[in-house]
Amino acid sequence: MVKAILGARIRKLRKEKGLSQEALAEQADLHYIFVGRVERGEKNPSLINLQKLAKALEISLIDLFDLPELKERPDDFKKKLAQEMKHFDEEIAETLLKLIKAINVKK
Repeated sequence: MVKAILGARIRKLRKEKGLSQEALAEQADLHYIFVGRVERGEKNPSLINLQKLAKALEISLIDLFDLPELKERPDDFKKKLAQEMKHFDEEIAETLLKLIKAINVKK
């Protein structure tokens, strides 16, 4: 999943710069097939190759990893909580619900 998200970020940045995969690969001193595989999330690039790509995209390596897709949203936590609740028996689930309601009241 992370490889696909990072690859999509590289593709987006490349397109924003108006570069083809071939042009980006040339500027980064990489093979265009490698760049395509990275963008599709098929290849796990080394840190050195990521640094080359960032430089060719004229951004810092840190900016390359600005991946908001990996930051969890509140709804994600709610879904995880609901999933975990399925594993509890009814008594525990009721107790947790009371606790959640008590926390909500104190807000």
